[in-house]
Amino acid sequence: MQMRRLAIMLFCMLPLAALMYGCGSSNKEGTGTLASTATVDEATCRICHATTIEPVTSSNIVTDYLASAHNLTPDVRAAYPNGIGCQGCHGGGAQHNGVGPIPYPNPDSAGQCFTCHQSHLSAAHYYTMSSTQDPNAQTNAEFVSKNYQNSCTSCHDPHKADKADAQERSDWAGSGHGDVTSPAWSTEDFKQSTSCIRCHTATGFKNFVTSNWTLPTTTWATAGDPTRQVLACDACHSNYNFKNSVRSAGQFTAPYKVAWKLPDASTSNICVACHTGRVNQSDINAVADFSNAGFQNSHYMAAAGLMYMSVGYTGFVPGSTVIGASTYAKSLTIDNVSDTVNGIAGGVTSTHRKFGTSLMATDSHAAGQFMVEGGPCVTCHMNANWVDNAGTAKRTTSHDIGFANNIGDVFTQVCSKCHTSEGGVALTTANFQTVFLTPNKEAFQDALQLAIAQLAQYNISYNPNAYPYFYDLAKDPTGATAVKDWTRSGKLTQANAKNLMGACYNINLLTKEPGAYVHARTYTRRLIYDTIDFLDDGVINLSVGTTAVNSGLKDSAGNLLFTKAATAYTGGAPYLGGTLTPGTSEAMAYILGWTSSGAWSSPERP
Repeated sequence: MQMRRLAIMLFCMLPLAALMYGCGSSNKEGTGTLASTATVDEATCRICHATTIEPVTSSNIVTDYLASAHNLTPDVRAAYPNGIGCQGCHGGGAQHNGVGPIPYPNPDSAGQCFTCHQSHLSAAHYYTMSSTQDPNAQTNAEFVSKNYQNSCTSCHDPHKADKADAQERSDWAGSGHGDVTSPAWSTEDFKQSTSCIRCHTATGFKNFVTSNWTLPTTTWATAGDPTRQVLACDACHSNYNFKNSVRSAGQFTAPYKVAWKLPDASTSNICVACHTGRVNQSDINAVADFSNAGFQNSHYMAAAGLMYMSVGYTGFVPGSTVIGASTYAKSLTIDNVSDTVNGIAGGVTSTHRKFGTSLMATDSHAAGQFMVEGGPCVTCHMNANWVDNAGTAKRTTSHDIGFANNIGDVFTQVCSKCHTSEGGVALTTANFQTVFLTPNKEAFQDALQLAIAQLAQYNISYNPNAYPYFYDLAKDPTGATAVKDWTRSGKLTQANAKNLMGACYNINLLTKEPGAYVHARTYTRRLIYDTIDFLDDGVINLSVGTTAVNSGLKDSAGNLLFTKAATAYTGGAPYLGGTLTPGTSEAMAYILGWTSSGAWSSPERP
C-alpha cells in the first residue's frame, strides 16, 4: 500500500516536470523513430497536465481541449470516437512521461496540422500554385500564403480549436479584411512593392506597426512565391489570445508630401494607418507643371483621412475668404480641441470623431458619454465586448467590419444614443437602415453624380474602374488616353489647372470611400459642394443650387434628382421632426445647407 501511495505521489508531481522539460522543450522535436513512438492512454496525459496552464492564453490546457472542436465536433467523433487527443497532435507519449522526448512539441511548426486539415478545408486556406506558375495568373489571395504554412497558430488557438470564435472567423472571412477575392489583396502581387506591402499584406503590416510606422524600404517577397495574403489575424493581434493581444499602435503620422500627424485614436490607431489615403493636397501643390502631370490619386478607403480632415482638396480659394459667418479655412479644418496640431479655433466639430476618446466624456450627447475607449473605428466597427450603462446589449459579432450583419447592434449600442428620430419617424433597429442610412447614402451618390457630370465641359471622362480614372476626350474620344494636360491645351491658368486636378481628386477620393457620408458628413458635403462650384463655371461663386436644378439629372425611374422648393424641410430640421418639403428632393437637401428651422441657408453652401 505504501509503495502504491508513493507511486501516486510521484505521478502527481509530473505536471511540474512536464512544464519544465516536456511539451515546451524545443530540443525534443520528433525525427526518425521518435516520430512513430507508441501512444499511451490519453487519460495519462490529462492526469499529468490537469493543472497545466497554457502560457499564451493563461487558461487550463485540459479544460480548453475537452471543450474544443478537436474533442467534441460530431465529424471528429465519427472518425475518432475518443476525439483527437493530445497524441493526435503531439505524437505518441510512450517515451514522454513528463520528462522524456515527445515527437512534436510544436505540432504547428512540424506540419502536424496539415496531416488532418489540408484535405478538409476550403481552397481559400491553402497555397496550391506551383512555383513555376505565372504570378499574374493568380486571381485570389489565400488565408495560408506560402510563409504562413506551418504557422496555423497565427490565426488559431491550438487547444481551444476556435470553437468559441467560429462566428468571428466566419465574419472575418467575409469581410474586406479576410475576403480572398477582395481587390485589396488579390488584384496584384502587392508584396513586390515597398509602397504597398505595409497595408496590402499581413506580413508587411506587422512590420509596419511593430516598427512604430517606419515606412518599408525593402520587400519581403521571395523567389518562387506567387501567393497573396489577406489581413490575417496576427496582423492586428500579437498572438492567439485574441481578446487580450491587440497590437499596441502609436499615434500615426500620414506620409503625405507634407507629413500630417493625426490625433491619437487609441486602439483605432491600428486602423487609421491604412485608411488615411496616401496622397493629399500637399502632393497636388507640389506639382510643378499642370500642362504635363499625372493624376494625383488619393488612394482608397480613406475613411480616417476624411474623418480627421487630412485628405480632400480645399485649395479652390484662399483660406481667409469669408463664407457666411466663417472663413473658408475654418469650414474645412478640424477643430483645435480634437486636433491640437493641425486644428484651428472655430473649426469643424464632430461627435463621430470623438467616439472612443476622452472627448466623449464632455460631449453634448450625454447618452454617448460612456464611449470613451478604443477610438472611433473600434467603437463603431468592432466593439464586440461593448456593454451599455445597464450592463446589457453586447454586440454579437464584430469582425465583419461593415454594418451589414450587425446593423441592429451598431444602432442599439452607438447610433441610437444620438439619432433617435428622422423626419418625425422614431428610429429603430428595424428601420434605421431604410429610414436613415439609405436616403443619406443615395443623396451622397447623387451629389457625386452631379460633380462627375460637370467634367464634360472640360472634355474629361471619369472611369472609376480604370486607373488613372480621368481620361482626355479631346485627345481620344474613346476615353483611353489619360489626362496629362490639366490646362486643357492652355485654356486654363496653372492655378485653375491645379483646381481642376483638385476637383477630380475629390471626386475620386469620395467615390473610393463609399462610407464618406457617415465618416465625415459635413466635410464630405462641403468637398462635393466646392468641387461642383468650381467645375460648373471655373470659379467659387455659390452657384451649385442653380447648377443642380438645371442639370436635368434623373434617377433610374426617370425622376429628377435635384428639385428645390421654397424650404428644405417643413416643421424644422429632420432631426427635430421636420419632413422634406414637397418639391425638395433628398439630393438637393444633401448638397445645399439648411437651418434648424428647415429654411435654406444663406449662403447656400452646407
